[in-house]
Amino acid sequence: MKKWKTSKLFVRIFASLMCIVAFSSLVLIVASSLFTAKYENLLYQQNEKTIEAINEQLTQNIQSVYELCEVILDNQIVMENFRPYSETTASQRYHYSAIVNLLRQGRLQMNGLIDSLFLYTDMQKVLYAQEERGMADFNVFFDKLFCFSKYNAEFWRDCLNMNTRSRYSKVLAPDTYHSDKANDQRTVIPVLYSVRGTTSKYLLVINLSLDNILKQYEIIEVYPEVQYAVYTDDGALIAGDIQPTESVKTINNKVSLDGGKYYRFEVAQDSLHIKILFYLPQTAIGMKVFFYRSAAMLLIGFFSALGVILVLKASRNAYAPIEIVKKDIQSLPDGKQFAAAGNEIDLIRNTLLRLNDERSMYQSRNRLHSEHYMVQSIVSLLEGKPVNDMAFFNMLLTKDYGFSGASFFCAGLVMDLDDGEDYVLRKELVDQIKDCIETTLSQSMPLLCFAYQSNMLILLADGKENATEKCRETMKKVKTLYENSCNLRCGVGGCVSTPEEIMESYYQANTEILLSDSDYQASGEFAYDQNEVRNAAFTRDIVQIEEVAQNILERAKQHRLSYRDIAGLLDDISKTIIDTLRRLNANHASFLPQKENISALKVLLLYPEINLSPLTVAVLPHITASAAEPESSTDRLANQVKKYIEDHFQEELSLDILADKMEISPKYLSRIFKQSIGVNLSEYLMYIRIENAKKMLLADMSMKDVMEKIGMNNRTTFTRAFKRLEGITPNEYRILHKQIV
Repeated sequence: MKKWKTSKLFVRIFASLMCIVAFSSLVLIVASSLFTAKYENLLYQQNEKTIEAINEQLTQNIQSVYELCEVILDNQIVMENFRPYSETTASQRYHYSAIVNLLRQGRLQMNGLIDSLFLYTDMQKVLYAQEERGMADFNVFFDKLFCFSKYNAEFWRDCLNMNTRSRYSKVLAPDTYHSDKANDQRTVIPVLYSVRGTTSKYLLVINLSLDNILKQYEIIEVYPEVQYAVYTDDGALIAGDIQPTESVKTINNKVSLDGGKYYRFEVAQDSLHIKILFYLPQTAIGMKVFFYRSAAMLLIGFFSALGVILVLKASRNAYAPIEIVKKDIQSLPDGKQFAAAGNEIDLIRNTLLRLNDERSMYQSRNRLHSEHYMVQSIVSLLEGKPVNDMAFFNMLLTKDYGFSGASFFCAGLVMDLDDGEDYVLRKELVDQIKDCIETTLSQSMPLLCFAYQSNMLILLADGKENATEKCRETMKKVKTLYENSCNLRCGVGGCVSTPEEIMESYYQANTEILLSDSDYQASGEFAYDQNEVRNAAFTRDIVQIEEVAQNILERAKQHRLSYRDIAGLLDDISKTIIDTLRRLNANHASFLPQKENISALKVLLLYPEINLSPLTVAVLPHITASAAEPESSTDRLANQVKKYIEDHFQEELSLDILADKMEISPKYLSRIFKQSIGVNLSEYLMYIRIENAKKMLLADMSMKDVMEKIGMNNRTTFTRAFKRLEGITPNEYRILHKQIV
């Protein structure tokens, strides 16, 4: 036997869980018994209500029979043509078939309650409708076709001769009739209705089928075992095969007859002067109840057995970790003595302590991952990109960072640091400023502060009352505190209602940063001369194009344009230049770049200051494509050099090496390349290397491998060149484009 089976703790666990299973089974058994007893009583009440409802409906149907009699006898055809047969004309006899059809239609009414109808006004002819219909001689009709047990032809003759009111109706005692052609005896309840006309008396008899009346009570259809007895008002049995004696006692609507136990249902149909007794065997209802009781017991038994199995498995699973911990303790140098004492509670406590330590470590790691996710999501929102799971982002803001969710605002702080400064020292300075801001502001508002680029801090804070003013005051204090270390430029945006709108607040903050060192005042609407930009584009000189763009942007800054407007202006300048270059090269469309224009706004978001690198990136491919058609020997030579650079950029290349390859002087090569291609040879070589480096960075290659693949071995040179062309460092480019993917 395994050790866990003899462990006292295991026995306690198993016994505790078994008590729960036993108690649950007992509760289910009691509930099942109560339910079945209640269900049996409910079935009886439902049957009783159903019989009462049907009886009320039947009473209404009997009333409708009288209305049917009036409809038939008041019919115009009957009133005009039905006369004593000896007094009728040929034309009136012709309409007798229509009267018979009228009787037939009346028989089809009342949901089959009517067995037959017949109409007569003298002792010569009778019009009738049963399965068959027609007209028969008076004596033949009652002696051959409708042979009643109690009501013979003489009775019906007397009914015709009775001195009654103008309209007279009566329900006769139930009787049976048959035809002499077949053994088709039927029990009916005749309803007699007479109308006295001007010349004669009409007598209409509607025979109600007792069998069809009983079928109206659904209990006969639902329970085939039910027995019934039909009595007249004087107690005579007219239908049924059960007749209880007077000594039979009824207790709670239950009776015993012939050794059997029955539920008794009694209903009186006063309109027909009859009383109906239904006797439903208790076993009929008991079978339905027994089905539910058996099903409940089987389920209880099944779940009890399943519960025992699950309890055993759960007990083993609950004890298994304790056994594992015990084995781990025994493997320790001083663990055998502790384990031998069998102190399993201490084992559990030690295990929980260990789990708590692991949980603390997991929470710490999770916090780091959460911060990284929040930073990347905020960066996406600032760049106008959607966040995949906005609901999760909002939940983290409110739950982990304490945001109210009603208002937000952005603030930015740019540190003008020397690019040549040691990276570690720059990082320490950025962290110090970040900690100072967080320590000061976190006491008054929920916030999230992170480093964006290598020289900028972005702050997302809850827009509580006066929160922006407190943030602006804190920024000024920090700027004063670190004025000897670096120049700080800060800006605070306005409050927005949703995280999706924080880009607007970010624009406002960057506008303050952009104009923080400007003493110019706004001087009306700003406009620039597009011809100035087009003339620069005609030169195909990237340096001249950058100078013209820089002058335009400086003038825009003097007009104190907002961050958004300057970004749009830079994008408009780049489009003007590209459109001009495309028109200049309209005859050489196959040489033009096929990729979409780069949006200056998206790249400008990476730097909260005027930055011409996005303009250079957008325009440079169009400048290099402008010399694609070989029109002269110098163009062919320049294109050969261009092609050689594109194929061998990973090798060590310089102006001297390329001139030696082409067997010309370096000075001549530099001049014809600039003249034909539009850019300096060294700039084009760096452009090709950076373009290929971007592809390798997205392929997760290491920085060292990327530099080797593009023919560069100095990391500082590579980083500066990449940042000059792209506006960001290689690592920032890799992180940014992974977010976009």
